[in-house]
Amino acid sequence: MRVLPICLKAIVLAAALSAPAFAQSTLRIAVPLLTRHVGNPYAGLTLPSIVAAAGVFDSLVVIDSKGHVRPWLAKEWSSADGRVWRITLRDDVMFSNGKPLTARALVVGAAYMKTPAGMAETVASSLAGIEAVTAVSDHEVEVRLKQPDATFAYRLAMWRVPEPDAWQAASAGSAQPVGIGTGPFAFTSITPAITLLKANRTSWQPPKVDALEVRVLPDGVARTQAVLAGGVDIAMGISKTDVEEIRAAGGTGQVRFTARMPYFAFATGHDAKSPIKDVRVRLAINYAVDREKIIRAMMPQGVKPTSQLGMIGAVGYVDDLKPFPYDPVRARGLLKEAGYPKGIDLAMRMGSVDAGEDAAYEQAAADMRAAGIRLEIRRTPSAQMTQLMFQGNLGVPLFTNFARGYDTLADYRFRSCFGETGNNKPYYCDAKTLELVKKAQAATDIATANNLMQQVTRWERDNPPGVILWQGWTLDGIGARVGNADGYAAYSDYMELARLTVR
Repeated sequence: MRVLPICLKAIVLAAALSAPAFAQSTLRIAVPLLTRHVGNPYAGLTLPSIVAAAGVFDSLVVIDSKGHVRPWLAKEWSSADGRVWRITLRDDVMFSNGKPLTARALVVGAAYMKTPAGMAETVASSLAGIEAVTAVSDHEVEVRLKQPDATFAYRLAMWRVPEPDAWQAASAGSAQPVGIGTGPFAFTSITPAITLLKANRTSWQPPKVDALEVRVLPDGVARTQAVLAGGVDIAMGISKTDVEEIRAAGGTGQVRFTARMPYFAFATGHDAKSPIKDVRVRLAINYAVDREKIIRAMMPQGVKPTSQLGMIGAVGYVDDLKPFPYDPVRARGLLKEAGYPKGIDLAMRMGSVDAGEDAAYEQAAADMRAAGIRLEIRRTPSAQMTQLMFQGNLGVPLFTNFARGYDTLADYRFRSCFGETGNNKPYYCDAKTLELVKKAQAATDIATANNLMQQVTRWERDNPPGVILWQGWTLDGIGARVGNADGYAAYSDYMELARLTVR
């Protein structure tokens, strides 16, 4: 077992000693970070940063591991034209302050997302297509979109619902608004290091523990050691080696597949003279990466190479598409055909990533070098890289990026010639897919959108927009005290915290 440096041991021990005393039935989770406004249901989309908020605020739907949209607070949804949607809410749900869930919660939420503060939120940007929300009855709303969106049901997974009166009061009077939800927990206190929550016994999904503690420990080794020392029960976002230590101590490891699909994006639109303008070069780079070897060495069992930038079940996903095989001979042959018999020199910006991703990306670069593709990695803060991307000035032909695995149409705003980045310079522009994407965006039913986007997916297999890598994943360590964790990773970016028990 690895030994922590003395200073790091002291930090972990001090954190454990400073924790408030709780009853035996407190579930304790360590995370690398939380959203800046922990009590705000409109801030953040993905685990682990939203784990505290996800314990308080239920979403309208959830997406399961097969890509199917499942009822949650919304029990039904439908649209005849893809633009006007009817959503029916459960009629047996109460907020933790005793008020019933009604259509008004969605009306108030939609109105907040159109305010200056709301428009700055992560969730609002994903639901920006909403034009108006109107209550039809106590438990039914009509959602009118600015344009048809056959995939709108997927977006409902991003809409977490606070109690409207409490939310209006909180958002009007606090720099960090703290809302009240329908979930299994309610906030007790929030500090930069620890968020404390108590059981919401009136929830439609009451928890099996009395309290939840979410502790921020940025260092992955520290999170692992906290589980081993009994200071926390779950360490989210740790390495394969860390999980092996937890397993040796009687715990388990759990892979969570995420909706973020990592890939090395080609920035053909930012450099007119780049070799990657040639499709043969783009294909060569894909054949040059040994994905299987990297996964075996660095990732948990179950992770697989991907063949496309959408997840199973997403609009446009093609079942029979195969990932790129590792074929350095073919890569060199393609480079020679493209006029680069001695190979090529390229640079790639890499945003802020954890140690595991860093090692995997370095190995991918090493694989490329063996095929004559000399890739220089330039580490760049993610915020700066995003700014450069939107300015149309990345200055390199590749950069680390991720696709929204279930929201497969969203990325095309920036990489399909739509010009929604700064200076009207999308980083990747394939005019041949433009009309298909436009038709899919305007489709009034999911089957039509799926058929159109499958045509795009098949085209992109032979005309890749980037280096397609592997499924997005993260690995959590679960201590021996935790029980009933069989459905722990049943949903994308959602954990059924109400199910978990502690011994």
